[in-house]
Amino acid sequence: NSFLEKLESVHRGCQAPPPSLVVTLLNPVSRIYSQLDNSLDIENTKKNSQENEEKKLRTNYTIDIVEEIKKWSWLEHFFIFFFFLFFLSFHGYHSLFLSI
Repeated sequence: NSFLEKLESVHRGCQAPPPSLVVTLLNPVSRIYSQLDNSLDIENTKKNSQENEEKKLRTNYTIDIVEEIKKWSWLEHFFIFFFFLFFLSFHGYHSLFLSI
């Protein structure tokens, strides 16, 4: 019985710290975390914008290639097709290529 009374008195003695103290202790920590978060966001947006620019350049380049190929005459298409057929035949892929 006395043990329980002692435990209760100890428990009553252990009061939570005042909220203002908790806030003042956690304020600098939260400030550091928010700064880190902001810097990470800035880095991510920079990286994303660079990747988007690279994608635009790549798509423009492929569009240019396709436009260039569209300008070719039928003779050029024919020549390129047979060149690839000839090239692939050296590697033994011609049977696979012709079976498609």
